[in-house]
Amino acid sequence: MKKRYWLLIFSLLLLALLWWQTGWRELWEVCRQLDPVWFGVALLMFVPQTLLSGWRWSWIVGAYQPLGGWRATELVLASSALNIVLPSKMGDVVKGIFLRRDLPGGDATTGVTLGLFEKALDTASLAVLMLLAAVFVPPTEPLGWLMVACGAGGTVVFLALLTEPVASWIARAAMFERGGLAGKLIRKAGQAAGVILYLRTRPRRMAAVLLSAVLLWALHMAQFSFALWAAGGTAGTAMLWSRVPMAIFVGLLPFTFAGVGTRDAAMLYLLGPVTGSGVALALGFFATLRYVLVAVAGLPFVARLPIDRSLSRGGYNQQHLKDP
Repeated sequence: MKKRYWLLIFSLLLLALLWWQTGWRELWEVCRQLDPVWFGVALLMFVPQTLLSGWRWSWIVGAYQPLGGWRATELVLASSALNIVLPSKMGDVVKGIFLRRDLPGGDATTGVTLGLFEKALDTASLAVLMLLAAVFVPPTEPLGWLMVACGAGGTVVFLALLTEPVASWIARAAMFERGGLAGKLIRKAGQAAGVILYLRTRPRRMAAVLLSAVLLWALHMAQFSFALWAAGGTAGTAMLWSRVPMAIFVGLLPFTFAGVGTRDAAMLYLLGPVTGSGVALALGFFATLRYVLVAVAGLPFVARLPIDRSLSRGGYNQQHLKDP
């Protein structure tokens, strides 16, 4: 917990340095002149985003056990609140441990693996949108090219994991006992492969999950477009859709509290030359506001999480791994 406090202090210092160097008055002027209509539209985008996130989680979990759309949405909102105190948005991962443990897929191992699968799917979907936009507006800065390379590599790896030959090979490799860190990583990869193989037995559900992930990030990028218009920015859609994901990826690095500071610096570096420093920092502030507002909305649902229940291990997913 002390580490989180230090990360928060570092985030605030980095943010203060950015605002001081670029001129906080310029940022204040942009915020003061925000178009209320476009900013209101941007805020309203939280509704379809949250509902689609809930439906997607219910579709993922539904391959194992029934989960209603509203209950899934509650879990998504609660995990958003947990993201504030957990690094790299790990709240999205741990929500899988709150499934019904008396049903298939309810053990802690499978639940966390489902959360990891969803997080990997989110990352790959964001990378796909970034790569498509970068085709029309190629980056001109080293950080941009680095993000494109990482996004392309990560997407290829994720798509390979979705194929049956690769997933089956990993699942079989995990059956052999190995010690140390390498053995632990192989077992985790085998658990993920087992989940993927199981989801592949439901192709329509799998297709809905994949398509919903891309649509969800398209809604997120549309929200940033509305925020840009509210701030009076003139950057094109392709430019915004290629650079904002790069900044989001930088914000996922566990160097600051919830990405505050690093994400803002990336926004300034990647978008500042096009939109101006004030608008770029306003977008960085809006990116943080997105996390905070959804986290606040999720606070009432944290109390509904079965925090005190004992967590089982192994179970359904391990049995599935024995017979891929």
